[in-house]
Amino acid sequence: MIRKPDLGKQYHAPENPYSIALEFGLERLYKHLEGLGQTERLTHVVVERRGKREDEELELQFRRICDGANFHNTHLPFEIVMAPKASNAPGMQLADLVARPIGIKTLRPQQSNRAYDILETKFRRSPNGEIRGWGLKTFPKCEGPPGISRCPAPTGHFQSNLSPKMPESELAVNRSLRLVVPLHLLGLI
Repeated sequence: MIRKPDLGKQYHAPENPYSIALEFGLERLYKHLEGLGQTERLTHVVVERRGKREDEELELQFRRICDGANFHNTHLPFEIVMAPKASNAPGMQLADLVARPIGIKTLRPQQSNRAYDILETKFRRSPNGEIRGWGLKTFPKCEGPPGISRCPAPTGHFQSNLSPKMPESELAVNRSLRLVVPLHLLGLI
């Protein structure tokens, strides 16, 4: 999840939120595959086409990340596949179904959200059971309970948080940069 208003408040010239989401998503996918001993195998990452210029920028960013411009400073064994929206691919539909409850939970953490409750059991976790930063990355972030702003004023560090009343349009749930991998890798089947 990229909290776009907080990103703009934290950084004078923030990077494109879609690029940030792509990098975090690829890093988490790599860590998941690493845990399965599958980092030597090629994984195709399907993204939805958004327009000629946007697609070219996305592909360039994807290749930079996979060539080593990432948190791990390592080559990522991924290949990009751009699917037109009209393809109505089942994996893209599933990504849409997953993204919405996660976005709603981030926007309104106190609201009942049965779909999120089910999805949360599938998230990758730290050795002590935490999902933050492992199976769910929210950026910018701050410490404290989800949805409660306990962050200092913007400092140029990753410390902002989402206001509980932020409109849904202000959150990049990132439906157009969905990472589609085999469902058994995600523990969904």
